[in-house]
Amino acid sequence: FEVPIIKIKDSMTWEGVFYLEVNNEISVSDLKIDNLIQVNARDNEIKGYVKEENTIFYAYRFISNNYSINFNLAYAQSKISNNIISYFKVYPDAIIGSIDLNLTVEKRGIFDAEIKIPEGFFVTNVIGYKIKDWFYKSDESKLKIEFTNAIINSNNLTIKIESNLFKDELYYA
Repeated sequence: FEVPIIKIKDSMTWEGVFYLEVNNEISVSDLKIDNLIQVNARDNEIKGYVKEENTIFYAYRFISNNYSINFNLAYAQSKISNNIISYFKVYPDAIIGSIDLNLTVEKRGIFDAEIKIPEGFFVTNVIGYKIKDWFYKSDESKLKIEFTNAIINSNNLTIKIESNLFKDELYYA
């Protein structure tokens, strides 16, 4: 992407600040500048242009019309972290589990999530905010959750799982 240069006919002086505000869901790479001096984007002189606090800012001063700025844009990759609390009840014929999952998504929202379930268990229910649908592929032990729209920040999910026990798997202790 090349930023267009605004030229005023018959102007003898060229001085100003070029300011670029990038949403945190967008990644800027291969930034190339020519005849520009980087300045503090939070400087009082241009502070009035700052719209959002969680964006990335670039600011450059120019003193001629012979400047250029080029860069590539791409969606930022999601940063996903989680905190899991698992609770299991063991019965003579089954193990029933409840997995409380706090899924934290940063930078860019996600529309679905894929979760590996322990082998031998199957999913009986998935509970959470913004869940559109969920599918369990037993042959791959994978749970796929689709959300109504992109989720971001902290999201709580509860996954109910179960495994059948057979009498020959139990022994007397």
